[in-house]
Amino acid sequence: MPTEAELLANLTFKEEGIETERRIFYTLCGHEPAITTEEKQRQQLLQLHRTTKLLALFGAHLVETGQITHGQLDSMLLEIAR
Repeated sequence: MPTEAELLANLTFKEEGIETERRIFYTLCGHEPAITTEEKQRQQLLQLHRTTKLLALFGAHLVETGQITHGQLDSMLLEIAR
């Protein structure tokens, strides 16, 4: 079973010297080339899921650390839902 460090390196591009923005971008976009239309659609869905999950984790962190209020989060969510 891989260690957390191995998983981070293999799945999230965690390596010495990589910029944070590049690491997040690569993790969200994935790194496997699409072979078929079906595979490309699967990868696009996976990318959407990864991006959405990251934003959910980030939003929860902002609320939990008091950087934004629940009311501010409600306003942002309502704005994108409209």
